[in-house]
Amino acid sequence: MNGPSYYLIWLVAPLLVGVFSNHPILLLVVAVGLLARRWLPDPYLFFKYAGRVRSLRTDIDANPHNAAARRELALIYLDKRRPKKALPLVIAALERDPSSADLLYLKGLALLGAGRPAEAIDPLVAAVQADPRLRYGDAYLKAGDALLRVGRLDDAEEAYGRLLEINRSSVEGQFKLGQVRRARGDQAGAKQAFAEARSTYRQLPAFKRRRDWPWALRAWWAT
Repeated sequence: MNGPSYYLIWLVAPLLVGVFSNHPILLLVVAVGLLARRWLPDPYLFFKYAGRVRSLRTDIDANPHNAAARRELALIYLDKRRPKKALPLVIAALERDPSSADLLYLKGLALLGAGRPAEAIDPLVAAVQADPRLRYGDAYLKAGDALLRVGRLDDAEEAYGRLLEINRSSVEGQFKLGQVRRARGDQAGAKQAFAEARSTYRQLPAFKRRRDWPWALRAWWAT
């Protein structure tokens, strides 16, 4: 999910410049930014991580077996929405620790982000088998996403259900459960899941509402 720096740089800044300079073309940038926000990089993250990326690259060059450095660099690339750069780092780290639930999760996450959902399923399933509560159920969430994208609706519904057994406050999980139920033709179940997403959102503390409002809004639209 895009953070506040993304909206400041790609959306708010061009909007303000367009308003005050009477250049409509800059307002078009705002529209493009909204439509393409999943793929545009966050410029703030480039500057935030630039020094750390150089340091980690130096560490890896000095010690190619440094799995911790590879993992940290992979996390940075995933945060910057560069899953294809993260993937070889995670694979190399897994060679040193093939049973690591966290690394298996990161491999699945990178494959999913790289547009390879079918390949993401096995490492994500392996991650939750090794640690069902990994990242407070997020591995189940991503497994559900991968399964949904390849059309395995029953399995996707089970994955989202497992997530919600661990993390009942996941508005995203409840919304996606509603999505998959609707795709399966279970309109009553979908309506219930969307209602639970809205109800959960209203009970969240303020800092979580700032993060989860897009999913709550989509749950309102879905009804």
